[in-house]
Amino acid sequence: MAQDQASPQGAIVPHAGFFVGLGGSYNWAGVEQGLTGIGISDIFAGPILVASGSAGGPQANFDSSADAFVLDAQVGYFKRFTGSPWLAGLKFSYKYLDLTSSEKENIPQAGSFTLDGGKTTIPFTGHVAISSSQVSINHEMALMPFIGRAIGNSYVYVGAGPALFGTVTKFANAIGFADIHETELDVTGSPISFSSSDWVWGGAGQVGMSYFLSPSWALDLNYTFAMSAHYKIKYAGRVHEFERPSDDCGNGLCQRLAAGDDAGIFRFNQQSILIAGRVRLQRVGREMRMPVENSDDQPTPDPGLLRIIARAHDIQARLMQNTDLTVHVIASQERVSEGYRLSPSLVDELTTGPRTLTCRSG
Repeated sequence: MAQDQASPQGAIVPHAGFFVGLGGSYNWAGVEQGLTGIGISDIFAGPILVASGSAGGPQANFDSSADAFVLDAQVGYFKRFTGSPWLAGLKFSYKYLDLTSSEKENIPQAGSFTLDGGKTTIPFTGHVAISSSQVSINHEMALMPFIGRAIGNSYVYVGAGPALFGTVTKFANAIGFADIHETELDVTGSPISFSSSDWVWGGAGQVGMSYFLSPSWALDLNYTFAMSAHYKIKYAGRVHEFERPSDDCGNGLCQRLAAGDDAGIFRFNQQSILIAGRVRLQRVGREMRMPVENSDDQPTPDPGLLRIIARAHDIQARLMQNTDLTVHVIASQERVSEGYRLSPSLVDELTTGPRTLTCRSG
């Protein structure tokens, strides 16, 4: 737990402290999608297979973006190196982003189908039409060690660490089409929709500045760049049965069985600019408290501290009156350690009655 220590040259950047903060940030994200679609289709006239086909294609790449203003929360700890303006710390941050990018996609395909028991093969082209491809980045958590340097009433810092993202991916109303004999045919039947929720690891880097309005209150301004690792989502094939008129069945009804596998490779980056208010928690006795500073308040000294000061002055007087008396001997008589000493500056601070010092502090 942090305790107050004076900063050099009258600066108010504390020597160390735990802190919590809340603020707002503007966030924008870029989403990279690589989509593929593979489908197969069999056509039966009653129990007889009259045609079969398959189609696939190269990965189709799509980019999309989204932006939003959101709330951010942070908690952390920092500590300055002794006798140096340099410091180090650790920060955990969380934000509920609710960033959703949505695009209408067409995945190109090429394939072939066979007739007459495989004797005739006819090539064709096609595509998978997706009315809405959505990628939502909902949660972002980051744990970032950082280093910094105190400058006057502020410190600048840079940090980096792991990040974890909560995502939801949705494909709405996917339909496979084949262009055969210059006619576009729906080969998958009713539209298919997919959804997947995933936690994805990544990393984040941050640069920022914390400006102290007082030893306890500060404003934090930072820029963050975060990126996920590549992650793959594969949607299990689904089988559809439907009937429709077809010349391949002698102008009768054909039963078609269709199955499809769709897969996507995703990665996204997220950037933000944040401003947050932070308060440094201080230890009072065995408790952590949020200080409330008011220059109009007139705090009173702690009685226990005054008794300790009076005892120290009495010991000092006895040492001055009896030159044969040593610190070791008087410490043994008073049952205190030989380090039972108070500097003049500390005595002055204690007698003015600061709120964070009591006889139980330490």
